[in-house]
Amino acid sequence: MPRWPYRLPRSSGGDGIVRSRDNVVERLLHVGHAPVRVRAWRTREGYVHIRAEPIDPASIRHPIVPAGRPAPEEVQPAGQAELGIAIERVRFSLAVEDDMGEFFRTFKRDPLIGPAIHHKPWVRPRRRPWPWEALCWAITSQLIQAFRAAEIQRRIVRRWAPSFLPDQPAPRRRRERSWPLRDVPSAAVIAGRA
Repeated sequence: MPRWPYRLPRSSGGDGIVRSRDNVVERLLHVGHAPVRVRAWRTREGYVHIRAEPIDPASIRHPIVPAGRPAPEEVQPAGQAELGIAIERVRFSLAVEDDMGEFFRTFKRDPLIGPAIHHKPWVRPRRRPWPWEALCWAITSQLIQAFRAAEIQRRIVRRWAPSFLPDQPAPRRRRERSWPLRDVPSAAVIAGRA
């Protein structure tokens, strides 16, 4: 249960990594070489649930396999340790356990940010599950407009990121399409593009 008003984010900032549908947020995450599908949702009582599921490594499409990485058929599915790490990293990135009470009490009368935190107390700083992901996206965001940085990040993800197309029920609406879950390309993949 979050200690402060909380809402699940609907995206990860324009890079196309996080998918939100029917109040469930999901993404693909690699723990080591093991792919994991992580989902988070909030109940009516206010509890945030996070679930991690192993994915068959053979079902992950890797546009580029860097040197030194085992072939997908050699990678083992995620075990309990990897699933636990995935849940821990997603809890961190969603900032579920952050208590914003002290920040609110300190700055509620501030003329600049006071009205913003009063009207939107659920806003949290954006975080990434892995330091590599935060560094990569910080570099692409330097000295350019935010929408342009998000466009660059989406292109990187579409071109070089591993992806997984889960089985989906038939779309309820005509315009609904099934989009693959994607992860951020690894440091080795990005290094090989330089």
